[in-house]
Amino acid sequence: MSSTVKNIIYNALYQVFIIALPLITIPYVSRVLGVGNLGINSYVTSVGIALSVVILMGLNQVGVRSIANAHDDKLLLKTFRGLWLLQLLMGIVVCLIYVLGLVSIFPYKFYFILELPYLLSYIIDISWFYIGIGKLQNVIIRNTIIKLISVMCIFLLVKSSSDLYIYILANSLGQFIANFLFWLPLLKKFGKRVFHFKWIESRPFLKNNISVMIPLVAVQLYTNLDSTLVGTLSNTIQLSFYDQSQKIARIVIALLNSATMVLMPKMVKNRNNKDSFWKIFKISLDGTLCLSLIFMGIIVVNAAEFVPWFFGQNFKPMILNMMIVSFIIPFISYGGVFANQYSISEGLYKEFSIPYYFGAVFSIAMNFVLVPYMGSIGGTIVITVTEFCVCFLRMFLVRKRIDWKKLLSGEWKFVIALLITCFSMTLVHFNIGSIFLNLAMKSSIMFMEYVLLLLIMKDNFIFTMMLKLIKKH
Repeated sequence: MSSTVKNIIYNALYQVFIIALPLITIPYVSRVLGVGNLGINSYVTSVGIALSVVILMGLNQVGVRSIANAHDDKLLLKTFRGLWLLQLLMGIVVCLIYVLGLVSIFPYKFYFILELPYLLSYIIDISWFYIGIGKLQNVIIRNTIIKLISVMCIFLLVKSSSDLYIYILANSLGQFIANFLFWLPLLKKFGKRVFHFKWIESRPFLKNNISVMIPLVAVQLYTNLDSTLVGTLSNTIQLSFYDQSQKIARIVIALLNSATMVLMPKMVKNRNNKDSFWKIFKISLDGTLCLSLIFMGIIVVNAAEFVPWFFGQNFKPMILNMMIVSFIIPFISYGGVFANQYSISEGLYKEFSIPYYFGAVFSIAMNFVLVPYMGSIGGTIVITVTEFCVCFLRMFLVRKRIDWKKLLSGEWKFVIALLITCFSMTLVHFNIGSIFLNLAMKSSIMFMEYVLLLLIMKDNFIFTMMLKLIKKH
């Protein structure tokens, strides 16, 4: 197995893992803490997540690209120091503003204070360094252990609706310790030299980091602070429905986007070899669309059974939310390929940024229009339409640089296969006696039918993947 494939798998598993861990606890905490408390948690964490993007300063994009371009240890260390000094300084400023300003403005002050370790964890988050050099395995294993311990603490210590503070603190501290472990291999390799900062090493990166950070902050206005807005314009129960309904979709998106992030250094290295560059891009685009559509279909078909089984009967009103928001999976994932693999690898920061600015303005305006009258459903419609517009803009802004006939060839087959698969599922009813087995059986049959239809239509991507699997065996 190639190192690129290994890194895609490791990063995919890790990205899914860090998002899925809170999800693993949801069937328990949704019943113990209740709908209202989960809404408070969503309100508090939405602010922390948005500010974490400011602290990272676009390093998951610019940092990965810069580290991938460092061809020897001396340049690698110099590049790391220059990038992390920017992250450190921004982190200190953000945390000071958070403690001295924002905490006094928002309600639930005590819970916001408990979220502080989460913000501090992003000052020491250097996962971008390991993605850039293509080495993730050891760090991921260590972080996985720490996060599993935090989950154990939740199951052991969260026993009633009054234990919301334990739930928030366990997640917050777990994130801090996990990110701290990223430093151990780095210190072993470079020692104290990593802290010999020189502003002259940071200055070359400042402009590009800010150029990428600003649109990423804009996107937080409609992917995280939208939760704060929904909670403010409605109530914590509606916020809980809005936020929890997105959990499964966000895990799938993290899985698909992880491949995009890991392939970006490879795209950077091959940008002068156009044949190789476009071959990688086409495979990534087809794979992303193929998988995102079937995952979307599985969520839509299973939502009515899945929600009350997984979240509890009190969450049944959010079934429609979950069905609608599943459409963000192809919109975000497909657009993410253009953003991270094409725009960033080619240094097209303006084309990368503009869709985020539009999304922020459109989302805020439409939330004020729909949420007061439609509650969580209004917010869900807004985020779904926003992500569609952002995806469309990503493609539109680079339209003159791309051979669309080659790039989009054959992708209609994925859509046809999905429509036939979803329609066929409306004609079949499963009653195995277990909701879990019903969901697993239905999802497995959908996936197999989808692949079979693509094979019948002689889809090039599926045939290529099948041939590779056959050769390995």
